[in-house]
Amino acid sequence: MRSHRSLPFVVVILSALLFSSCDQPTQTHEETARITPSHIKTLSEKTTEGGVCAGGTALDQPRPGQIIVGFFHRYNNDDDCTLNQIYEGVVRFPIDAAPFNRRLIKSAHLKLNLADNKANPARSSCIDKMSITDIDWWALPRTERIHLNEIRNLRVIPPTQNLTIDVTQEVQRWANGTEENNGFVFIGQRPEMSDFSNTGMLTNERCESFYNEMELTVTFFQFNHPAHHPAISVTSVRTQTTTDITVKGTDFTPNGAVKMYADDIPGRMGSLSLGNTNASGNGTFQFFYRALCPGQTNSATIRALDTLSGDNARDRATVFCN
Repeated sequence: MRSHRSLPFVVVILSALLFSSCDQPTQTHEETARITPSHIKTLSEKTTEGGVCAGGTALDQPRPGQIIVGFFHRYNNDDDCTLNQIYEGVVRFPIDAAPFNRRLIKSAHLKLNLADNKANPARSSCIDKMSITDIDWWALPRTERIHLNEIRNLRVIPPTQNLTIDVTQEVQRWANGTEENNGFVFIGQRPEMSDFSNTGMLTNERCESFYNEMELTVTFFQFNHPAHHPAISVTSVRTQTTTDITVKGTDFTPNGAVKMYADDIPGRMGSLSLGNTNASGNGTFQFFYRALCPGQTNSATIRALDTLSGDNARDRATVFCN
């Protein structure tokens, strides 16, 4: 972890990269933002051996806005019946739409509230470790757990009920675009099925924690830089088989990259990426998106992210299919 003494050097380097201006930008003040997750999921796996366990015990299901982390183990010595269940919680925050995106991050802390805990033997929390992954589980219909060889930056989390975890380094990399944001992976004490022998375990041993009310609090630096007020206008047209979206942007960072998203789509959690474009030398662009639309149309908010300034411009598409 970098020491506080290196901060002025980081400020100079990152500010030069993040802002395009003839004048050197200078730090003006700090701001703090709090955001909630855009994607929440519990990934689980179950194995059984022996006749009595063939039917097994159903996997626990989280309530809306919850994750489950931990394991459940049952062993019957009479007929060698073994039941094993593993739960991983995965959480992703919308960094690209947050006010601290493309800003210099001072600190970031993740809070999780313990809604319920089922532990035998007793334990305050069933989160044992936290990691990140290259798997974009949030964009895939994935239900199976992420294995240990698919995660990195694994670190131990002390067993306390309501967790506050320092995630400054992870959020810094996501906010400055040096690493893809696939969120956090929370893992219990026994993350792999191979760990579930009966040796050293109770006949019925479990540690399952249910977490909700997750929040990411980020303090970041603001700089004075040339004022831009990006704006977009959206035209949406329904044909017999498609919806056509045309987006015109003005006052974006000249020659800067622009990422396009659709937000607030009915029945969908999180943003839908529509593609990328670039602003011209005078800060304008035109973007076209076509989607097949065999059924009923929805409406959506179209969002253009100015990747250099971190500003978002929005307008409504009255006709949209995803």
